[in-house]
Amino acid sequence: MIDDNGNINEPEAKYESGSPKKEIIIFNSFEEAEEYGLKKMAGHSHEERLINLEILRRRSFNRPRLPDGSRPPLERIITIEYATYK
Repeated sequence: MIDDNGNINEPEAKYESGSPKKEIIIFNSFEEAEEYGLKKMAGHSHEERLINLEILRRRSFNRPRLPDGSRPPLERIITIEYATYK
């Protein structure tokens, strides 16, 4: 915004919300961006990995929720097929 004296006064940008620090990074190549992402994932704790796994599971197996807001358990069915030789 421009004040009465003609000075430009930009609002302060905050990229930090909560515990995870958010930042803007500019990469020179796609390979550099991919390497950065892999390094970030390698540094995740076990808890963060389980949280990410749960997010992927919910995206993959989008099932309706129960009235209390939880999801019904997955059916675990194992089918064993025996090969027959003639």
